[in-house]
Amino acid sequence: PDAPEYIVSGNQLSLSAVPASGAGIVHAASSSTSSAELPQHKQTPLDPESAQHEQPAAVDGASKPAWQDYNSVFTAAKAGMQNVDKEKVKKIVYEMSKDSAHFRNEQRKQAQVDAKIAQLKAKVAALSTAELAGFQKSCDAKITQLEATRDLTKTWLHVDMDAFYASVEELDQPELKNKPMAVGGIGMICTANYEARKYGVRSAMPGFIARKLCPQLVFVKPDFVKYTAASEQTRAVFRLYDPAFEAGSLDEAYLDITAYCKEHGVTGEQVAAELRAKVTAATQLTCSVGVAPNVMLAKVASDMNKPNGQAKVEASRDAVMAFVHDLPIRKVNAMCQDGGCLPPPSVNSVVCHGCRCKGVVLSADLSITCAHISCTGHVWWWWWCYAGGRVKL
Repeated sequence: PDAPEYIVSGNQLSLSAVPASGAGIVHAASSSTSSAELPQHKQTPLDPESAQHEQPAAVDGASKPAWQDYNSVFTAAKAGMQNVDKEKVKKIVYEMSKDSAHFRNEQRKQAQVDAKIAQLKAKVAALSTAELAGFQKSCDAKITQLEATRDLTKTWLHVDMDAFYASVEELDQPELKNKPMAVGGIGMICTANYEARKYGVRSAMPGFIARKLCPQLVFVKPDFVKYTAASEQTRAVFRLYDPAFEAGSLDEAYLDITAYCKEHGVTGEQVAAELRAKVTAATQLTCSVGVAPNVMLAKVASDMNKPNGQAKVEASRDAVMAFVHDLPIRKVNAMCQDGGCLPPPSVNSVVCHGCRCKGVVLSADLSITCAHISCTGHVWWWWWCYAGGRVKL
């Protein structure tokens, strides 16, 4: 069925329909089986058990194991983890984390967050019709302002190396390619190869939990001199297309290829495919690339067809709107913790479309004194993506 979309007319919001499928909007190409990956921030907690709080356990009056409602950075999926037994992973991570000081501290912090959310919800519930109308007007004005700044004339690439540290190690030790391997140790893992990810092992996970998930896991000591050298090889390729590219880390970069495409008469998809081939030729490593009219959308797109693939968001308003319509909120970089943005039970918004539909409530809920969305970071990040912002973040 068609899905609703907000259309701006002056300071008013109205609903129209766009195809939910977004057919013809996103194009993907890959030399390997594609897999969905949720973009995550790399975490470097000092305490091994970097987990989130325990959720209440009750369904229809009957209790259930606490781990069934448990979510943390360690239970969030990455590329190569689509067939993992998620329930098994959650149970093991919970059982190995629940008695730690860090876990108890996370529970205390979450209790404070829950109390704050309850207070804000109470404030929202008490809003009068006139106050809600005021927030609606403020939201409409912000939407109109952002629509006026929409710039779809640029072509951006986000390049993300595939399991970078692990892949570099496999070049030196090819026998590890078919074995579950992680870069790091018992204390913490930097990254894991795709064989290890089949067991639920992932970056930012304590090694002792990873070993419980995968007893045959092989640990390799990190060598950042080696990774930096490999990264510089990839950057030499990036400079061919954008001498002023911005590195997000050793294994990712943002390239503005607008001028290159115009000068050479090529498309962003053609450049992405050529860049991927040159990176592999120079390093024997693979990367995934997102092509889009701004950096945020390119970042999201680069995770759509990993590993060794690419995806494009067309440079039109309809294409952008269709792309973000059902986009899970946790796919948007910097917008949420690895367990989710504001926890879904808190605001009942799991997708970006949910944020848009609840814009008035969110602005009232998250902003103490007014509905000025730019004052509320989480909402501003989304509106920036939604409106096709031009700022390089």
